[in-house]
Order: sequence, then C-alpha cells, then structure tokens
Amino acid sequence: MLALTQWLPPLTVVAIGFLLLCMGAHVAGNALGTRMRQPPREKASVEAEAKAPRARLDAEHFAPPTRLRESHSPGWPLLVATLIGLVGGGALGGYWVILSSPQPPAELNIAVGVVAYGVLGGIFSFIGVGFLQVGGAALRQAMQITPKRRDG
Repeated sequence: MLALTQWLPPLTVVAIGFLLLCMGAHVAGNALGTRMRQPPREKASVEAEAKAPRARLDAEHFAPPTRLRESHSPGWPLLVATLIGLVGGGALGGYWVILSSPQPPAELNIAVGVVAYGVLGGIFSFIGVGFLQVGGAALRQAMQITPKRRDG
C-alpha cells in the first residue's frame, strides 16, 4: 500500500485501503454469521442428552412457529422509497448549494451537491423504510399470535 503512494495521491491510497478493509470485514462477518447459525456440536452434551430421560411434551408446550426466519424480497415499496429519497435528496442538495454560496456557484459545485445529497437521501430512505417494513411485519406477526392461557 505504501508503494502505491509513488504513483497515486495519499488520499487515493487511503481510500483503496479502506475499501480493502471493508471487503475483508464483509467476508469475515459473513463467515462468522454462517458459523453462528449452525447448531453447536459437542460430543459430551449430545451423549448426555441421549442418555437423559425425556418427558413427553405436547404441542401446547411449544410456542407457535413464526415466519421471521423466512427471507423474502422487500418488494417495490422499498425501491420507490429509495428513488424518492434519491431524487428528493438531490434536489435539496442542489438547492442548498445555490442558497449557501456567497457568489453564484459553478455548475460543477451544484452537480456535486446534487449527487452527494442524492446518494445520502437514497441511503437514508432505504435504511429507514427497510427498517419500518421489516419491523412492521414482525410486529404484525407478533400481534396475530395470541398465547394460550394455561390454568394450573
């Protein structure tokens, strides 16, 4: 990485290093998540469970199954919300550059403001609407399941 500073500006080298670090963190997180989803297998505990007597459990002893594990596409509302955030953020960014400049801004400055705020608006709307969509689905599902009352 340090050798790249002979041909590239230092900020570009830092950006490349940050990109490589993000890619490595993504791969490590994916591997860790895959490993955590697998049930643990310890030989001693498996043998102890096999030898222990088990009580007979009825269906009422278990919680009803949920659909939260299932993955599905977020659908077109998330795409529409992201596009609205992109366009709205870009419009506000261009307007902000025009208002905040003491002199008439150059077209490049306005374009940079439009692109930067458009990307931020798209990201924030994607995160916000995605969170609301997933949280709302989980809340709806939780409200549909009513626990059975056990007497005794």
